[in-house]
Order: sequence, then C-alpha cells, then structure tokens
Amino acid sequence: MIDTTVSIIVAASKNNCIGRDNDLLWRIPGDLKRLKEITMGKPLVMGRKTHESVSNRRDGHPLPGRVHFAISRTMAQPDIDGIFVCRSLDQAIKDAETYAQSHGQNEIIIFGGAEIYKQALPYTDKIYLTRIHESAEGDAFFPKIAPEEWTEVSKEDHKTEDGLEYSYVYLEKK
Repeated sequence: MIDTTVSIIVAASKNNCIGRDNDLLWRIPGDLKRLKEITMGKPLVMGRKTHESVSNRRDGHPLPGRVHFAISRTMAQPDIDGIFVCRSLDQAIKDAETYAQSHGQNEIIIFGGAEIYKQALPYTDKIYLTRIHESAEGDAFFPKIAPEEWTEVSKEDHKTEDGLEYSYVYLEKK
C-alpha cells in the first residue's frame, strides 16, 4: 500500500481571501501553470460549488488529466468520466486515496473551496500556497494557518507584468 499525502493548493491574499461570487480573484498565468504542474494526474477533492465553477468552464468536464471528487449531499452522479460525487469529505479523501493508489500516485489535492479547506486542514500534510501580497475583498477565505503547526519549506517571490507581487510558499505539517 502506497502512503498517500494529502495536500492543499490555494491562492490567497494577505488577508486570506480566496474568492468572490464563486470565482477566483486573480488569473496569474505563472500560477495557473504551476497549478497544472502540481495537480496533473492527481485526484482533486473539492466542494460542489468549486467543482461547478471549474467544470462549467469545460462543458461539464473535469480538468484534463485529473479527476474530480466533488463533495455534495444533493448532487447526482454525472454521466461524465472523471467526476465522482462523494457525500462527505471523509468519503472523498478515502475514494481519492484509493484512486491515487490504483493509478500510481501518492498525493491527493484538496482543491477548495473555503469550507472544504477548513474541514480538510487537520488531514493535510502539505500546502502549496500562492500568497498574493495585497488584501482583497471577497466572500470566501482560507482558514488561518497556525505557525506552530506548519514549517515553511520554501518561498519564491514573483511579480506579474502589471506589478502584482506574490509568492509561492510550500508548507509542511510539523
């Protein structure tokens, strides 16, 4: 049995805002490329609204090369390959781990949104954080990370062409 790592990937402002009206606040090409590199081939665990936001841009289909484990108490199982509906976070993590192990992966990715991040943080081993160096207004927030529970392994500073400053921060649970 492969030991499976549970990781979170998130972009958050310095006040931990991650979205507004079920959408991202930023579209940073370098960050989207990094997201694809980190998540390719790995199962993504997400809430229903996050799944709908992502798949609606793709005619109902999951992100290419990845499967979605969408958490919903009411959503029906769609007749589309690569989308699995789970009734709880626990079920989604277990099903995603089984999928990952059967496909030679050792990591599952918690993909959002705010409530799923909050519930998943205790299960999480690693966080891939894109920290935007400005505050933002929105209606979805990433939970506060307790510094005594996490170690910053690496940090890379970046700036977009229009001057938005951000960092890629990689954290591991202590």
